[in-house]
Amino acid sequence: MVGTPEEAAAARTPQPWRYLTGESPELSDDYPELSALRDIVFTLKMLLAPHADDLPPPKAYHVSDPNPNRSPNPSPSPSPSPTRKA
Repeated sequence: MVGTPEEAAAARTPQPWRYLTGESPELSDDYPELSALRDIVFTLKMLLAPHADDLPPPKAYHVSDPNPNRSPNPSPSPSPSPTRKA
């Protein structure tokens, strides 16, 4: 049995991103280098943005916020054109 209602909800619905964000410290307690790697990757991605306009607007973000660059309904990929045999 799980102690708090939050732990019970987390047990019912798996949320693996909580391990990398540090909200669930079990993984980062055992492998602290993952937290350092996460921070390094985030910093490098931030530094690779060629201009500040390419970054998302400054605000208080939460881990459950959707990625602003993705649309909820991805466009279907074009079907390949049939090749003709000569």
